[in-house]
Amino acid sequence: MGESLLVELAGRWRAVRRSDKDRFHITMVDRQALAKHRFLLSEYPQFAGVWCLKPAELDVNTPQFQEGGFLTDAGWLGGSTSVWTMTRSD
Repeated sequence: MGESLLVELAGRWRAVRRSDKDRFHITMVDRQALAKHRFLLSEYPQFAGVWCLKPAELDVNTPQFQEGGFLTDAGWLGGSTSVWTMTRSD
């Protein structure tokens, strides 16, 4: 679900963005975020200039995730217009 949603979003963003410099930012939180990040970059090279993916290796059942420090560490929270959370049950 997460991969297909991300790819759909990237395709739509590429179609409507105002300039080639406009990229959307995604913080990927998962215990295997680095491996998933590498997979997405290699599987979808056509979106390299569309998205900016930042992996954060965290377990969503930990206090670190609940505190949300990884969002401010990424430096993107201040400019965020949306925050979405998807879990296995989504």
